[in-house]
Amino acid sequence: MNSVPSARFEADPLNSTFRWVIHLDPNHARNRVAQLDGYSKGMGYENNNKVQLLLNKLRNPLLGYVEKALLIEVFEQQGGVLKERHPRLITLSPHGYHCADWVAENELICQFLKGVYDTYLTTGQLPSVENRRNNRRQGAYQRDLKHDLYRFNDHGALQVFCREQSAHYGQECMRSWYYSHLRLFPALQPGC
Repeated sequence: MNSVPSARFEADPLNSTFRWVIHLDPNHARNRVAQLDGYSKGMGYENNNKVQLLLNKLRNPLLGYVEKALLIEVFEQQGGVLKERHPRLITLSPHGYHCADWVAENELICQFLKGVYDTYLTTGQLPSVENRRNNRRQGAYQRDLKHDLYRFNDHGALQVFCREQSAHYGQECMRSWYYSHLRLFPALQPGC
C-alpha cells in the first residue's frame, strides 16, 4: 500500500479553542494527503461562545470531509496541557459520530449532528453545508448586531438588550458592543 504524505496547516495553536485532526482515507481519489490538522479560534462573539464556534466549525470545514475521511477528531484546547491530553469532544466518521465531555450534554450540537447523520446515513448524501470558499469571517459582530438596526428609548433598555444578547454572543462581545453603541448614541449615556 502506498503511503500518503501528511500535510500540516498551521494556525494559532496556543490561543485556539479547538483543535481537530482529519484522518483522510488514502483510497479516496480526491485525497492527496493522509492527515489534516486544524485549529479554531473564535472571532467577535465566538470568543465567548464556544458552542457557536464549534457549530460553525462543524459546518465549515469539518462536515465537508466526512465522506473523504476515515475519522475526524475534535479536541478542546487547554492552555498549559500537552495536546495529547486535551479532551476529545467529538469523533466523526462516514458511519456515525460520537460526542463526549460537555458536548454530549449540549442539545444544540447533538441535535445538529443527529440531523446531519440521519440524512447522510439514510440517503448517502450530506445535507448542504457551507461552501468553505465562501467563508468570510465577520469582524467583531455578525450582521444582526449592526448598531444602526437598534434604537433604544433609554439607557435601561440598552442594558436589558445587552444582557439578553449575552447568552448568544457572550459577555465580552456584548460589553464591547454596549460601549460602542454608547459612543454612537451619546444621548443614551446614564444620567443624560
